[in-house]
Amino acid sequence: SIFQEVAALQKLRFDFRDKTTAYNYVTSLASAMQHYPDQDLLLALYHVPQEWDPACVQEMLGQMIVEKVHMMWASKKHVEEAVESEPIYKTKYSLGPIPAEWMAC
Repeated sequence: SIFQEVAALQKLRFDFRDKTTAYNYVTSLASAMQHYPDQDLLLALYHVPQEWDPACVQEMLGQMIVEKVHMMWASKKHVEEAVESEPIYKTKYSLGPIPAEWMAC
């Protein structure tokens, strides 16, 4: 199944991951501890799926609806439309609704 293939590929990624500095490794572990149970921590860091949960998949798919979409578009062609400015780096941006014709696709 696709699930088993993804799990096997992610396990390979985990088994043959590049060495990292102790500081980076501990930082990523400490951060992950906020989201995953201890017994799943190492595999969760590398996105190795542990079990197939069709109900969870359906729940996530149910959340992926057009009304909840957020988009970010970076472009130098729309500088004149960027009327707001981010406070720290002064990056220009604009906010607005997604065009209706895009939502119909």
